[in-house]
Amino acid sequence: MNKAQTNKKRVCIVVYDISDMGGTNQVASSLAAELVKKYDLYVLSIRKNREDIPHAFPDGVPITVLLDGTKNVKDTVRRCFSPAKKYFRENKIDVALLIGHFAGFIMSVLRPFVKTKLVFCDHGALLNQLDDKQETLMRRIGVKLCNKLVALTQRTRDDYIRLFHLKPSKADYIYNWIDYDPSMASTYSADYKRIMWAGRFSPEKGNDMMYEVALDVLKRNTDWSWDVYGDGDTLEFYREKAEKDGISDRLIFHGRVSELKNRYAGHGIYVLSSYREGLPLVLLEAKANFLPIVSFDVVTGPAEIVRNGVDGYLIEPKNTAAMAECLNDLMNDPEKREKLSGESHSNLGLFSKSAIFKKWCSLIDELA
Repeated sequence: MNKAQTNKKRVCIVVYDISDMGGTNQVASSLAAELVKKYDLYVLSIRKNREDIPHAFPDGVPITVLLDGTKNVKDTVRRCFSPAKKYFRENKIDVALLIGHFAGFIMSVLRPFVKTKLVFCDHGALLNQLDDKQETLMRRIGVKLCNKLVALTQRTRDDYIRLFHLKPSKADYIYNWIDYDPSMASTYSADYKRIMWAGRFSPEKGNDMMYEVALDVLKRNTDWSWDVYGDGDTLEFYREKAEKDGISDRLIFHGRVSELKNRYAGHGIYVLSSYREGLPLVLLEAKANFLPIVSFDVVTGPAEIVRNGVDGYLIEPKNTAAMAECLNDLMNDPEKREKLSGESHSNLGLFSKSAIFKKWCSLIDELA
């Protein structure tokens, strides 16, 4: 039976560039794998810069690309308006999930011309880019025109309502889920004396603060080591710095690795040192593997994952001295680490695939 003969609601996932390997497309791919089980699913990419599609989408789901190559946003809006309108009308799309604020803004202008309900899905944090006038204007216009906003965190949803004067009924938030099997999680032991950090070597991830804290606590705790996973432009700089500071044997830079989720085993603490975040998946993966967490309380994400003093600690942003002191105390208190670890799973159900998928289905069914 083809799509035209079914009575299922028709849902379209819209991304900006399906050939991009970033986290937004990873989320879109994971969501598509579940939505296809309940709805007639379509995937629309506004543009495509490369031939390959790094994140797999379900077999049999039609993928359409509107434009080729790189264009500025204004030109993209102009060029894709007519083909996008035709696409939604011909495929009789009930609900379109516009993943990321670029897709949300570009597609939002279609609202008066199609019956499709448009959902602006922002996978960033509004406050993180508020000083960028173009990004903020795109978000402001997009959420005003679309039928619904879905933010990544409650904090960002509340920020949209407050700053853009949205009606609370128009705004919602849905976390990214973590797909994990509790029975497959690594076991935890207070005997583990390895700290873990993972992320890109780019300014927003706080590589500089991570190194400052690591240098402090490793010099005070010579029986501990610190594993760093990820690559980027400044990776070699920090490798050389660790060599000069005499900690390269215990501050170990592993570079980019496949299957990061398999690297949490054997660690005693997870650290997040970012200047800003959306909803950090690494913290969810750390919790799934029972790791106590020490994180800066940045906007947004950590405070909705970590319960301060229950399964980890939230530190004033950029306060590296406070983070080092907290870590030092935790490194020297195995009973406290054991206690924090024991609470790691007690709120993880909020981020389970089943709970998050139900929220998406409720949203789609309400709009359609």
